[in-house]
Amino acid sequence: MSESYHIIQQPPLFPSTKVCSKCKQAKPIDDFNNDKYRLDGKRSACKVCRISEHAAHWQKMRKDRREGHRRTYYKKSLSFTNKDYERVFAQQGGVCAICKHPEIVRRQGGKVLRLAVDHNHKTGKVRGLLCRRCNINLALLEDEEFFFPAMAYLARYQ
Repeated sequence: MSESYHIIQQPPLFPSTKVCSKCKQAKPIDDFNNDKYRLDGKRSACKVCRISEHAAHWQKMRKDRREGHRRTYYKKSLSFTNKDYERVFAQQGGVCAICKHPEIVRRQGGKVLRLAVDHNHKTGKVRGLLCRRCNINLALLEDEEFFFPAMAYLARYQ
């Protein structure tokens, strides 16, 4: 009696490649992070796609957080909204109220900073928008404990 056996070819238990769900490219299995909840034990997107997705997400979150902080600070402490900022910015022509130059200081990513909201620290009343240089110099002029000794120092060496 001859018995015939049919050999069923099954896919390998641990495949050596996988198709990324984001970039749709077949990549080595080592290019995918582990995920104990998936049947194959690996995430559906490759490491490269997840890193770029993660970076884009956090860049957006940082921007949203920065904008939210600015809106909250101005509104709570100065009663100065984003619309107020845009109105004053347009009135000043997009330049500093003191030196009449646009802001030139850049963030780490290369984007130019917004003009600073200058306000009276005693009354909280907004005076205008200043570039970083003028804002810092004005703060030093308002500080009498610094201003008069600094002027005396400069006078000594003229």
